[in-house]
Amino acid sequence: MKVTVKSFADLRDVIENEVQIDVIPGETIGGLLVTLCTGHAGLRDALFESSGVIRMDVNVLINGRNISFLDGLVTPLSGGISSRFSLLRLAGSCGQVPDQIQW
Repeated sequence: MKVTVKSFADLRDVIENEVQIDVIPGETIGGLLVTLCTGHAGLRDALFESSGVIRMDVNVLINGRNISFLDGLVTPLSGGISSRFSLLRLAGSCGQVPDQIQW
């Protein structure tokens, strides 16, 4: 399954404006972010605190909905979810996603 990832603001310094990536059905948002960070130097530091928690100034949206209001980093990317995925780094985040990535 293809997922289109769009980046905004200063995240464009470390990842292209729009990236298409193949993921297996059922992959999570966290898994997608790990894949993206592996392929883009500096993206991990731009998105995550050293503890693996998403930075407070980062908003991760899928279908225009912040993952904080879904299942966080364990939200699955499935056929029922649009392939549009956005990364925004802005002041005034809606809150920290409780999950964390184990690096």
